[in-house]
Amino acid sequence: MPFAATHNYNWLFDVPSLDDAFNHNGMSLAMDMVNFAEPVPDMWSQPQHRHNEFLGQTFSSSEPARERDYQEHAPHDESNRISPDSHIQPPGDTSTGEELPVNPSEPSPQPAQSSMSTPDTSNQIPLSAFTDMDWMGQSPPTEVVPKKLPQIPEAARTRLLRLISQLQSITVEGNRIELSSPLLSINALQTYCDLFFTKLNVSYPLIHQPTCDPGRVDTLLLAAIISMGATYSNREAHQLAVAMHDSLRNQLFSHQSFSSQPDLWVLQAMMLIDCFGKQRAGQKQRDMSQLFHCVLIKLIKRSNCPIIRTSPPVERPDNLDVAWRQAMDLEQRKRLAMLCFMWDTQHAVLFSQSLCMSAFEIRASLPCDEATWEANTADAWFEHARAETSHSAFLPVLKAYIIPNTTRRPRHLNALSRIFLLHGLMSISSDLKRRDQTTLRSETPNLVGAWKARISRSYDLWKNDFDAGCMNMKLNQTSNPRKFVGLKTATHVMYHAAHITLNVEVLDLQIYAGAPHILGRVVTAGDFERSQRVVTRWLNEDPRSAAKATKHASYILQDAIMNLNDWDETDVFHYPWCLYLATLTCWAFHLPTSSSSTSTALDRNPNNKNNNNNSEQEYQQQSPNPAPRSSNANSLTPRNQLTTLVVAMTTCNTLEELSALAGKFDTVGLTSIMSQQLASVRWAVVHDAMKVLVSLSSR
Repeated sequence: MPFAATHNYNWLFDVPSLDDAFNHNGMSLAMDMVNFAEPVPDMWSQPQHRHNEFLGQTFSSSEPARERDYQEHAPHDESNRISPDSHIQPPGDTSTGEELPVNPSEPSPQPAQSSMSTPDTSNQIPLSAFTDMDWMGQSPPTEVVPKKLPQIPEAARTRLLRLISQLQSITVEGNRIELSSPLLSINALQTYCDLFFTKLNVSYPLIHQPTCDPGRVDTLLLAAIISMGATYSNREAHQLAVAMHDSLRNQLFSHQSFSSQPDLWVLQAMMLIDCFGKQRAGQKQRDMSQLFHCVLIKLIKRSNCPIIRTSPPVERPDNLDVAWRQAMDLEQRKRLAMLCFMWDTQHAVLFSQSLCMSAFEIRASLPCDEATWEANTADAWFEHARAETSHSAFLPVLKAYIIPNTTRRPRHLNALSRIFLLHGLMSISSDLKRRDQTTLRSETPNLVGAWKARISRSYDLWKNDFDAGCMNMKLNQTSNPRKFVGLKTATHVMYHAAHITLNVEVLDLQIYAGAPHILGRVVTAGDFERSQRVVTRWLNEDPRSAAKATKHASYILQDAIMNLNDWDETDVFHYPWCLYLATLTCWAFHLPTSSSSTSTALDRNPNNKNNNNNSEQEYQQQSPNPAPRSSNANSLTPRNQLTTLVVAMTTCNTLEELSALAGKFDTVGLTSIMSQQLASVRWAVVHDAMKVLVSLSSR
């Protein structure tokens, strides 16, 4: 970490050493939650009953349509992906106060599905069946929730068609986009716009919908909105959006408004283009977005977006409409910086990339409440804004989670603010990990990883507060039930994934599992051997970290299994990738743990296919006996294998109990079923992950 970055963290770590700054008297973090109401008990709050329910699940043997589609090599749209209904908190999550403290404020989730309608996995799909565009998936039915949404006038469509003509975009078939295509009709464009505001802008509130007028916004921003919304429509519309995207960035860079201090709409358009390339398209678009990501970060840093401080209005302004629009302009700027920071952090933590934006650079106040943001009129905005408490600054609240003994945490924060704070903790974790790798490992190796205990406790303290806030929303019925479930589930998944990445190097997990390329670079045999050593050492020399990572991974899997049929409630990008990381973590945990073994390393490394016979014989001589498995493992169906594995891991009361299970379960059912679930995601990165799981399940 550069000196400047280290210096900026001095205020966070103003204690004599990197030891845990929390109280050492064994007090549970839940003791800090006494000001919140107790949860309402129900059948799902009883741990033993919950697991009996899970153990007693029956699985249908009929083959659903989704399986037939998968076997025909045509993955689905993400609207059919796994959609968690509720977060099922297993006893293992609350029984060890040292690792995951008891949380008396856990909300009462809705009952989950009583049966698991996962496709049968008897017929494996050869990897050769997947083509370059398979990540697109099929065309799902499009359903837009009727509400007051921005309307595209005919004049805006004319301007948009003129821009598309200038783009000279080429479709996947190699043809120019036809302006007379039904995909560009006024009704189709309105559908894409509606999908943007009911899908992406709900999960990631970037653009203020009530003041957004498609007839007045710049055509490039409208094109970015339309193309992003089209990715939630059918396959043809998604392909059209990809073709537009390939030329949209060049048009933006050559626009007269593009400068070192650009207007808000330029930054918003850049953000959507960056997001599209990274998380809604193929490898080509992702690579290009990676190249230009730092440009967006630098422009945001040069603007006032990361340093805006706001406060609720005290008196009614003379010109209420102007005041409303000015307030929402500032709010959009704040959210632009924080959402960019959030996505940058996710790619650093979940994809092992370098941070471009650090937590200490966000000096702005936290976002306003949802009711204030969604107010449709100036009068409604004023009433909601006036009722808010003061807007806390991001950094002091973040510090309160790092050093809770010295700083008081605000009790009343909205869900979006808490999500940004979680990513602040994740950003600090990523920065400190990089410091370990570049500085401490050579100068003071005894301090390597000394910060992890504190970050882990900070994560848990954050979760207590987040769950208390969720319970308050539930009891007061201040949120749409479906939206609430999606928000809670998606955020819990990120919390568990943060713990996983704190305890294991996910890059090595991916390489050891057989990923053919990482970070745009082809994985070599040397890369594989290094990752094999790292993972083996992790399993044998650091069993406590392995158990911690696996515990959190098992919670992600349990939550996914209980909600396999309703993915559309969680329109967030990170969920399928977190599911993939959780699957790899559990797969690695149940590999043979002998330090002298390579566990069919030759088969697992896709880059060894052309090795000579001597190398193959050498690998086979080193291969160990298979890992211990249950005696009836071969007679279990993949579904039952998965159920047995997840139930066993989530019912362990201590890390020692979980460690004793290492290598005891077959993971073929896990990798097979999860690969089929990931096949429904329209994202090339996840499609590649799915192929890795297919390969693992076929061995």
